[in-house]
Amino acid sequence: MKKRRQLAVMAAIWMLSGIHAAAAEQEASVTTDIQSGGVSIRMNRYGDAEKKQEWEDVEDILPGQEIPMITEIENLGEDCFIRYRIRAEAESKREIPSASFRGLPDDCVQKGEYFYDTKILEHGEKEELFTAFMLPETWEQEEEDEIRIYVTADAIQSRNFTPDFESENPWGDTRVQKVSEEEKENQLRVAVPQKGLCRVVVEGDRIITVPDSFFSELGTVVPGDTVQGEIQIENGCEQTEAVYWKLDSEEQTLLNPVELKIEKSSGAILYQGTIQEYQTDQFALLGRYSPEEKDSLMFTLHFPEEMDNLYRLLNGQMTWTFRAVSETQEADFLQEERRETVKTGEESHLFLLLLLMGSACLVLLLIRKRRADE
Repeated sequence: MKKRRQLAVMAAIWMLSGIHAAAAEQEASVTTDIQSGGVSIRMNRYGDAEKKQEWEDVEDILPGQEIPMITEIENLGEDCFIRYRIRAEAESKREIPSASFRGLPDDCVQKGEYFYDTKILEHGEKEELFTAFMLPETWEQEEEDEIRIYVTADAIQSRNFTPDFESENPWGDTRVQKVSEEEKENQLRVAVPQKGLCRVVVEGDRIITVPDSFFSELGTVVPGDTVQGEIQIENGCEQTEAVYWKLDSEEQTLLNPVELKIEKSSGAILYQGTIQEYQTDQFALLGRYSPEEKDSLMFTLHFPEEMDNLYRLLNGQMTWTFRAVSETQEADFLQEERRETVKTGEESHLFLLLLLMGSACLVLLLIRKRRADE
C-alpha cells in the first residue's frame, strides 16, 4: 500500500521539476526597431519681400504692374527633389504666358509643363518657386477680368534616386502619390544606413546579448535602402554549446515586402527571401560551438524601390531570440520543439499548466482513496 502512494507522489514531483527545468533554459532576445521615412512638403505664400505678410488677394492689377507674391516650398520630411507647375488662368480665357511669373530660381530647368529643381532640398530648407506675378504690358483691358493662379508641387526622396535633367522627363516613370493624412511639422529625423553589431555570449548558466545602439535602432529608412547588421557568437562555457535562433517581426505592413538575407561567416546562407515568407516560430540551429569558439552572423535588409506611400511613416520591430543548449539537453530541447510545431507557445504553456493541475488532482484522489481503503 505504501509503495503505491510513494509512486503517485514521485510522479507529481517529477512533473514539477520538469516545469522548473524548462523555465531555466538559456535564452535571450534583442529587438531591432525600424522606422520608414517619408517625404513631406508645405507651401508658403507671402505678399512682401520680407515674408512678414501672408498673401492676400489683390483687387486691381494693371498690365505691366509687378505684384509681390513670394511662393516657397518648405521641406518637413526627408531630403528630396522637387518639381512644380505654375499656371495662370483668366476668366475671359485669354492666354497668360509663363513669363508672367518672375523671380524663378536659377537652378531650375523647365521640361514640358514642369520646373525641376536640380539641387536637393534638405530637411528644414526652403526654396522659392517665384517671387512676383506681372501681366504683360500688352495685355488689353477691354473689360474687368479675374485671374486665378495655380501652383502644384511634387516631391520625391533624393536618397537612392538620381534624376536625369538632360532628358525631357527627368523623373522618369516615377509615379507621384498624394499623401492623404494630415502632416505634422518636424516629424522625421534622418539616419544614414550603416552596419549594426550585436554580441551574443554564452556564459555559465546564461546567454547574454549586447547590441550597440544602431543594432537596436536602425533608424529611418526609405525605399531603396539596404542596411546591414552583424551578430557575433561566443561560447564562454567549459563545454560545447548548441546555439539556436529565431526571428519574430512586428508591424507586418512595413516589414512584409522587405528582403532579408542571413549568412554565416563561412558563407552558408541560413535564409534568403522576404520577411513575409519567413513565417515560423521554431528555433533553427545556428551552430555547435566548442569552449571559447567564436562565429559571426551577417544579415542584410533591403527595402525595395517600389515600396510606395502605403509604407511611409511606419514603425517595425524584429526580435532576434537565441537559445543555448548543452549537449546533454539538446535531445530534450529538440523533442520539445517538435511538439511546438503543432501548438503555439501560449497553447503549450496552457497545456502544461492544465496537465500539471490534472496530475495534482489525480495525486490527491489517489491519496484520499488510499486513506479510505485503510
